[in-house]
Amino acid sequence: MSKRNLSQQTAERLYNSIVAEGTLRPGDKLPNEVELSQQLGVSRATLREAIRTLTEREVLEVRRGKGTFVSPRVREI
Repeated sequence: MSKRNLSQQTAERLYNSIVAEGTLRPGDKLPNEVELSQQLGVSRATLREAIRTLTEREVLEVRRGKGTFVSPRVREI
């Protein structure tokens, strides 16, 4: 249960970083999993769940072999 909570909190932090703070713009690539999980202070599993949540909300898009990017559709949200 706490993992789910933590992944939701992590998704919120990422979302705020992208949308509210504007630190990442549409088309920007996120740091790799190891770096981003260290920056956020969460496990890679928690980070993956947060990314999955934001991908479902079309905030992020995962491109196999290339990385995770901020979706161009994030402007519409």
